Amino acid sequence: MADEGVTEILRELGFEAVTIESNKISMAVLPKMNEEMINSLLPAIGDRAVFLDYWKKNFKEKDTDNNSKEAAKTEGS
Repeated sequence: MADEGVTEILRELGFEAVTIESNKISMAVLPKMNEEMINSLLPAIGDRAVFLDYWKKNFKEKDTDNNSKEAAKTEGS
């Protein structure tokens, strides 16, 4: 079963949890995903577009920010 955080996101977006559950997607996995993985996970273009928009706003940008901060720390050392 998908964890509660993922289930809530899916409800917000109007999706069922079946695909997410069968692929063992959790809140810990979402930030580690990339667009290729999401394309495989959601083959319907409309669903994919909605999910990608949410993912980019909530996970991809945060990951990019964290990577930038880590790079700055490394350069400053």
